[in-house]
Amino acid sequence: MFHIISEPGAQPYIVLVSGTVFVGLTYLLYSDNFSFSDYRKMFIRRTKKAGLAFNKFFKTLKRKLYKNRQFFYGAAFSAIVFTAFSFISAGGLSHFTETASIAPVASASVATKTTLDSSKAWKYDFSTQQNGALDSKIFNIENGPTKANYNNELETFTNRTDNVRVQDGVLVLEAKPENKDSKAYTSGRIDTHGSFSFTYGTLEIEAKLPKGNGTWPAAWLMPASPRYQAADFPSAIDQNRLYTLNGELDFLESVGYLHNQNIPAAHSYNSLAQGDQYTPGFTTNPYDEYHRYGIVKTPNLIEFTIDGKVYASRVKTSDDPLSWPFNQPYYLIINLSLGGKWAGKYGIDTSSAPWQYMIKSISYSPSTNLK
Repeated sequence: MFHIISEPGAQPYIVLVSGTVFVGLTYLLYSDNFSFSDYRKMFIRRTKKAGLAFNKFFKTLKRKLYKNRQFFYGAAFSAIVFTAFSFISAGGLSHFTETASIAPVASASVATKTTLDSSKAWKYDFSTQQNGALDSKIFNIENGPTKANYNNELETFTNRTDNVRVQDGVLVLEAKPENKDSKAYTSGRIDTHGSFSFTYGTLEIEAKLPKGNGTWPAAWLMPASPRYQAADFPSAIDQNRLYTLNGELDFLESVGYLHNQNIPAAHSYNSLAQGDQYTPGFTTNPYDEYHRYGIVKTPNLIEFTIDGKVYASRVKTSDDPLSWPFNQPYYLIINLSLGGKWAGKYGIDTSSAPWQYMIKSISYSPSTNLK
């Protein structure tokens, strides 16, 4: 109860009810010859004899309640007068407008996720965020080694601000040598599953990459609610490729020993059987400068961009979901890995630790090309 009373939106109503009761009771007691001037004189006299005044007040109240209906008429009249006075002096309906505006905020605080609308363009600018923990209403923060184990990576992910934080207007995913969960390193991984996914549109992140052998920063997409199941495709028997039945799209993937290169990929069950199909994009000094890494997703074409320029694409050649499973909503994943099957080919250069993968912003716009 005290929490409700302390809410700013409740204050006008508390004043309104209290004032109504006070004026109503005053009218009840003195309504036979009610006037503000007489009341003022009577009030001055009775404040000098507070004990007698209170005694008479309660005795008169009791008598009036049982004797006639004057109390109810007086209370109704007082409520109307006091409400009109409050509206005039406090800006009309402004209190009700304030209270109404509280509702969506309260709902968002109860909800587990804040949904970002995929039908509208938006930009999440970390320069507007306070230093400290990442907004958990939009971003999930991985905690534990499970996801790292898929590629034999050497880190475990944590939800601590040591590894995932907003700092000086930038999202920082930091990896460092640290023994935890039977791993030699800790790092950060976040995603938007449950808060944002899109089928067609353009998604970009503005990022600065960590430097050094063994580092593996990435930004990529996975299906939000996988449409296809293994039972749908009796011919899909390769267990190592089943995870791509619903596709995987990597639009930022950089390993430390491939300097200045970004390796995009549109993985499907069939594409993995055809060997590497990489078309790298090159950037100038991605370790000290920010660049925009993006993906443009349409029904029949996927394009990969750096600083707004297309450097690689994948064209739909078949309606077979084993080749093109991408026509479904995908959510965003951003992570910093160390070592593993690919990035660990030449070991890990610990002299460059700790490693920081820094993201200034994430931006999205819906597709206008649905052909």
